[in-house]
Amino acid sequence: MLCQVLTKLICYKGQLNLHHTCLWKLALEALFYIVEDSLTCLEQCEVDDRYWDALASSLSKVADVLRLTADDDAGLLSQVFSNLLMQRLLVCTKTPIAMAERAVGLLQVLVRDGMGSPSLRHFFALCETEAAQAPEPSEDSEDAKLSVASAAAKGLQAPVARIPTRKALLSTAAPALVNYVRNLFTRYLQEEEARQRGGSASSALHQAQEVRLALNHLIRLEVDEAVVALAAPNSEKAQMACQLAGKKGLVMALLPQLSALAPSGDPEVRKLVREVLQELAAHLQLT
Repeated sequence: MLCQVLTKLICYKGQLNLHHTCLWKLALEALFYIVEDSLTCLEQCEVDDRYWDALASSLSKVADVLRLTADDDAGLLSQVFSNLLMQRLLVCTKTPIAMAERAVGLLQVLVRDGMGSPSLRHFFALCETEAAQAPEPSEDSEDAKLSVASAAAKGLQAPVARIPTRKALLSTAAPALVNYVRNLFTRYLQEEEARQRGGSASSALHQAQEVRLALNHLIRLEVDEAVVALAAPNSEKAQMACQLAGKKGLVMALLPQLSALAPSGDPEVRKLVREVLQELAAHLQLT
C-alpha cells in the first residue's frame, strides 16, 4: 500500500504543483529506500506474488516518469534507479525470473531513451564473463554499507555482485547490447557527417560521450560462448568469425561499425577505436 501511495505521488509530479514543490522527488527517494530495504529482508523470508506484482507496477511507472523528466537531477535519478535494478533487484536470490526480465527491460528502455550511461554500463556488466568482473567490495567496507542513492550521489560505481538469473537474462541482454551499440555508432557517424555539413553540434557532442563510454567498455570486455552465440549476426560466416574470436566475440560482431568509426573526426574516439581493435588483434595473435 505504501509503495502505491508513493508511486501515485511520483506519477502526479506534473499535477497539483507537485513538480514545483519537489514532493515527487521525496516520494521517489522514499520508494527507492523502501524497495532496497525490502529486497535485503527478502533473503531471510518469503513473500507471495502480490509483492512482486506491486513492485513491477511501481518500477514501470517510475521508469515512465524518469523518461519524461527534464530536471537537472534527471541523470542522477536515472542512475539511482538503474543501480537499484542491477545492484539490488537482480542480485537478490529471491527475485523471480519474470521480475528479473522486467528489470532488464526497464534498463533497456532507459538506454534507448537517452538516459543510458549507467544502464549501458550495467548491460556490459551483465554480458561480460563473471571471471572478468571486478571483485565485490568487502561487506565491512564503508562503500558496501551505502545505499544505492548515497553511492550514486558520491559518484561511486560499485561492482555488480553475482546475478543468479544471469544465464536466463542473456537472451535479452546480449542482443540488446549489440543492437544498441551498433545503432549508437551509426547515429554518431550520421551526426558527425551532418555537423561537417553545417548542422547542429549539440546532439553530436552527446553522441560522442556515449560512444566513448561504449568504446571504453569494449576495450576490456570479455564474454563467454553463450553471449557470442546470442550476439553474432545471422550469417554462418559471421557466426564462425565471432566464435573464433572467443571472449572477444562481441567486439568481432561490431567490427563493421568499429571500422567505420576509425576515421572519426574526434581524436578521442579514434584513439579508443584503435585500442579496441588492438585488443582484438592481440587476442587473435595477429600482432
